[in-house]
Amino acid sequence: MSSQKIESDNKQIQNKSNNSLQQQKEQQAQQIADYNISTTATISKTTKEDTSRINENQKINKAILEQVKVFNKINQNIIDNAINNTRTLHELLTEYIEIFNKSIELGQQCYRDGIKNYFNFGKKI
Repeated sequence: MSSQKIESDNKQIQNKSNNSLQQQKEQQAQQIADYNISTTATISKTTKEDTSRINENQKINKAILEQVKVFNKINQNIIDNAINNTRTLHELLTEYIEIFNKSIELGQQCYRDGIKNYFNFGKKI
């Protein structure tokens, strides 16, 4: 009887041990599953937030780029207008100086002719 009891006790210990190991395995599997779910949810949330931020930054960058293009166009127009105005002013001043020089030449010619006529008149008298 004692050997049967020992065997029975051994089987009970073995069953309890197997049950305990099985429960530990199941608990560990559940903990790993919970951890994976939690980690996946965190990664998913972080990824969505990062994607949202990236999309928002892309929109902001596009808007800034458009503003830079507009400012560059305005600056180019200002430069072109300055060049055109300078060219026009140069042409006007060149014409004015040519006309002014011609008037001086005409004035000098009239003065010489007047002096010549004065001396010619003086010789006749």
